[in-house]
Amino acid sequence: MSVKSFLHSVTESFYSFVDMIQGKPKPEHPLIRYGTPIAFTLLALIALSAIYVGYRWYAVNREQNAQYACSKLMDEYAQLQKDEHPDYAAFVTKVVAAYNTYASSAVAPYLGLLAVDTYLAMGNSDEAVALMNRVANAKTYHATVNNLFQTKQALLMIDSADTALRDEGLKKLAMLADNTDNPHRDYALYHLGLYHWHNNDLQSARVAWQELAESQEVELRAPSPWADVIADKLSTIPA
Repeated sequence: MSVKSFLHSVTESFYSFVDMIQGKPKPEHPLIRYGTPIAFTLLALIALSAIYVGYRWYAVNREQNAQYACSKLMDEYAQLQKDEHPDYAAFVTKVVAAYNTYASSAVAPYLGLLAVDTYLAMGNSDEAVALMNRVANAKTYHATVNNLFQTKQALLMIDSADTALRDEGLKKLAMLADNTDNPHRDYALYHLGLYHWHNNDLQSARVAWQELAESQEVELRAPSPWADVIADKLSTIPA
């Protein structure tokens, strides 16, 4: 069989297969049968390519705008802290608006934390807790960052005037401190020990801080700065 005959056979087999799928009778001329579907397919591919390129441009441009907005707001926050009478109310409105606008961007959690800190600076703990819950419960962040957000969420819950919420926050903090897979376990252990220290439960504080200190003996990452912070307090607690 010649190459030309082989290609003709393959082409006819392909046409027959398409006819079988579509359930259409077999017309006489292949071009009449398949010219329109092929043209439609090509136009669809071109349209999909244009949509993809357009979306990629939109996504990149949106991310750049988010990063610029975050950087500008952080600079503004730093300036506010230097002001004698900072207008946190006006500022937090802008930050929350930016957080909502860029909720799907990589900088969204940092905008959220900036708003949380601003609410705390205003003394508005209820709004801070509500927004921190939203940031911590988002599923789009990497686990490394999310554990840090979960710890901050637990600390805000512990500061609540609601006894049940405080208990829940303490339980959450203890779980984070006990999780050996938590990359920010040192941060959780430090604050767990600090909580017990401020509540005069020195032995519980010693257990948490001792575990933090001992974890540094096998720590493969950079040394924890919290280990140095607790060293003096730990040495004053009797075993």
